[in-house]
Amino acid sequence: MDYKQRLQDCLNRVICDPDFTPAELDHWFCPDYVQLVDDQRLDRAAFEQHLLVLRQSLARCEIHFVSLLAEGNRVHSQHRVRAWRHDGAQIECKVSALFTFQGERLSHTDELTCLLAGEPADRDLGSRLTAPPAPARSD
Repeated sequence: MDYKQRLQDCLNRVICDPDFTPAELDHWFCPDYVQLVDDQRLDRAAFEQHLLVLRQSLARCEIHFVSLLAEGNRVHSQHRVRAWRHDGAQIECKVSALFTFQGERLSHTDELTCLLAGEPADRDLGSRLTAPPAPARSD
């Protein structure tokens, strides 16, 4: 299996594709999936919550893969995530992560996310579990 391609397909579908639905998670992730990100541990249920919150927080998102290195069933990725909030503000993060596959599905991720551009409140984008408060209206 080409795990580098599988990882790119997974992240682009799950994170960036507006047509993605949580019903597809079993296709991409093991039931006991765990993600360690920025000192947070997300089990499968928390990861699903994280994805829902990203959908609420972001209007759209793009991933640019800078480098991918594979060894066996593990892939290390350095990638940039560019996202736009619903208010039009842009966010950019640098991500370094080690992904482990079990068969065709991800079983574990160990990730560090660095905010390069955006508001300080967006620093938790890689592990966010609750939607940020709506910006104050200025009318």
